Amino acid sequence: EAFTHNVPKMMFVLMPLFALWMKLMYNWKRRYYTDHAIFALHVHCFAFVLLLVTLLLDYFFHTDAFTGWGVLLLFVYLWLALKHTYQQSYRRSFLKAALLITGYCISFAFVFMFFVILVFAVIL
Repeated sequence: EAFTHNVPKMMFVLMPLFALWMKLMYNWKRRYYTDHAIFALHVHCFAFVLLLVTLLLDYFFHTDAFTGWGVLLLFVYLWLALKHTYQQSYRRSFLKAALLITGYCISFAFVFMFFVILVFAVIL
């Protein structure tokens, strides 16, 4: 229960880290970190709305299929958003989306460990 309570806080911490990954990925464009932070906020807002809808559908239909399709749709959305925003080819945008998701998962693992330690510190 403590973990599910802290997931939104983890996502809030991950937003600037996602923007940092984007800054590292698109440094040659000479864009500011704030540009990437706005893009990260946009993608996270879409992710929150999409995951809310898929979790509600999973709850009402007693399945986990909608969440899986939602995660796939989120990746496709990120891919197309990167292509549109940074005006690169589909292949390059796909590779960068995959690298961003990989970096995001690594960041998630570290933030998750931090929050697990924090929850256990509060409980004990």
